[in-house]
Amino acid sequence: MGVAIADYDGNGFMDILVGNDNERNFLFRNDHGKFTEVGIESAVAYNEDGIPVSSMGVDFRDLNDDGRPDVVITALGGESFPLFINSGNGYFTASNYQVGIGFLTRRLSGWEWGRLTSTMTAIKTCSPQILM
Repeated sequence: MGVAIADYDGNGFMDILVGNDNERNFLFRNDHGKFTEVGIESAVAYNEDGIPVSSMGVDFRDLNDDGRPDVVITALGGESFPLFINSGNGYFTASNYQVGIGFLTRRLSGWEWGRLTSTMTAIKTCSPQILM
């Protein structure tokens, strides 16, 4: 239900993340104009329980200030908002419960990430080592 564009792997080409409603998410890696779907391999296709979520909104944001775009996804009530930290090697680490937004977001429904930026700023300030 959402699309985000960024160069997640640092190869100089824009990649495309597609959030799908209750289906696995797609991450299309751009290699010199040839796109390959790598959502499962890069670990952004499912939440950390291996289940697809409603993925109402998706975005790339550098949450830990390491220069690499991380993935944030909003979902519907009863689901936590997945957050994936970019490991820098083409893979992401599911971190929504580790950084403290897992239980917080289970009560929410969201279609965009923008309004949660202040929450993530507070988490970064209080727990910067978690996002590293």
